[in-house]
Amino acid sequence: MSGNGDEPTLFDLPDPLEVRPGLHRREGPDTSVAAAYRSAPASATQRGYLLELLHAAGAHGLTAFEAEDRMLERFPRMRTVRPRLVELRDEGWILTDDRTRLTDSGSAAHVHTFNPDAEPDWVRWREREDARED
Repeated sequence: MSGNGDEPTLFDLPDPLEVRPGLHRREGPDTSVAAAYRSAPASATQRGYLLELLHAAGAHGLTAFEAEDRMLERFPRMRTVRPRLVELRDEGWILTDDRTRLTDSGSAAHVHTFNPDAEPDWVRWREREDARED
């Protein structure tokens, strides 16, 4: 972590494929907490794929709705992409900027982009994932 303890520094971002409970309310009902732990493997896979989509989107980025459309092609039972976006943003992998684009319903949606400062971590993570696949 950086000197103030709030922001991740390069080369120490968490592995997006680490199996850990998905986002849930700390004071949520027992069923929500149990669901977060039960879905941990799927959450990890979804985080990794979402990160790949955002990296590929470059500076154009994706809104949550655009990311969801792409994610549903691979994860048809996925209900929402928002928890994975929040996790990746809180970990320092992605940024949510002030730009917005209109959704199909005409509402403004914020654009999420891959954090360019995370590129060294991305390269290291992809090299490790590629080695696992070999």
